[in-house]
Parts: sequence; structure tokens; C-alpha cells
Amino acid sequence: DNNSSRQVSSIVGEPTLITGWDVDDESWASTVACLTEIYAPCDVTITDQDPGKVPHIEAVIGGHPRDVGLPDNVAGVSPFTTDCSIVENSIVFTFTDVLPDDPRTVCEVAAQEIAHSFGLDHEMLAADPMTYLDYDGDRTFRDEMASCGEFSERTCGVNGTTCRQRQNSVA
Repeated sequence: DNNSSRQVSSIVGEPTLITGWDVDDESWASTVACLTEIYAPCDVTITDQDPGKVPHIEAVIGGHPRDVGLPDNVAGVSPFTTDCSIVENSIVFTFTDVLPDDPRTVCEVAAQEIAHSFGLDHEMLAADPMTYLDYDGDRTFRDEMASCGEFSERTCGVNGTTCRQRQNSVA
């Protein structure tokens, strides 16, 4: 269902055009630099060039959630498994039409969506990009255990499944 090399996503049921984020070169460079910084603790390469046929998680940044059949209040979406395992070769989406034109905000939303494909759930740690909680600062992955949840604690997993009690987004 997911093959970033062939542009196939389980999120999108039919061929869909997502318009790119209409942003200046400096803002784009800041967004890429931010993602590189946030993912620095991980063994990943951040690039804004299509790597072709090599396995990769692809982040689409632009468009509106309606482009993939989602409501206006969705800033991003990623495939996610019930056992919190990696979704190989997935395509994740960050919808800039519903976000402020701010490189850091777009970066943090994209970081969360990418991390979902690496098996991370939402968590109750405001300084981490995996959260929905308000935070006045730059989010980075934190090397500490956190409860999962959006606005209240729950076990990690989706649709009533549990894949772990808590998570560490660096580990």
C-alpha cells in the first residue's frame, strides 16, 4: 500500500495532485535545515531531492487536507501501524494551506508526520514534535520517556491497540 519510489500512498485512494508550498528559497532552506537539526540524533538523511528507487520515507509539503479527503483541521497525516512498527517507503503529508507561513511550524509538523512512519505515536511532552500540546519554543526529539496521547495520557497505539506503555522519541 505504500511505495514512495512509485508515488503510491495508503493515505490517497486515487491519483491526486498536491500543490507545493508557495514559499521563498530562504524559508524553504530554513525548513530543510530545521528538519536536519531535529533528525540529527537519528541515522537518517534529510534531502529535498527525490532519491529515486532507494528505500525512503517521502514528505510531501504543501496543499490542503481536502486534497486527500481530510477535514480542514488536519495539518498533516502519515500511515501508522497498530503495532507501532516502521512503515517502510511511506509518503507523509504536511498541509501548508492550513498552517502559518512559518518554516519552524511547517518543519515541526513534518517532523511529527515523518516520525509516525518510524512508529512514534503522539505524546504528552510539549517540547517534543510528537505532541499536540502548546509550547513556546523550538521542539526537538527528547531523550526521555513520555506518555502517549493527544491532550490526555493513554497507552501508545491506535484504534484501541497497545504497542507500548510509553515512548522515548530519541530511543
